[in-house]
Amino acid sequence: MSPAAANTPEEQAQRRARSLTALLWHIGAFVIVNGFFWLMDYSLGTPGMQWAYWITAIWGFGLLFHILAWFIQGRDLEGRKTREYLDQSQQQDAPTSSPAKPSERRPQGPDSSGIEPPP
Repeated sequence: MSPAAANTPEEQAQRRARSLTALLWHIGAFVIVNGFFWLMDYSLGTPGMQWAYWITAIWGFGLLFHILAWFIQGRDLEGRKTREYLDQSQQQDAPTSSPAKPSERRPQGPDSSGIEPPP
């Protein structure tokens, strides 16, 4: 797949939909597996801090980062920054006004610098 073809609106939409599907599977697995752990933890009836709490907290922290990554990706941060860097690169590579050639320089006389040229 060429880089130009990877930026078509259809492919961007497909990547976004695939990303959403992966996020929804992650959320579904989180709810189902942690629900099972909590049911098992309560059925065992151990006193004190429940061990399922730690699994839920750590996995939830990872899920939070997955959700944040999905929202950031949705704002096309990578594409915007890529365009910004390319624009900066093109501006730096653009030729600036070059200094005048010796034949194009105007002679400096008493009216421009205040000093008369030698005879």
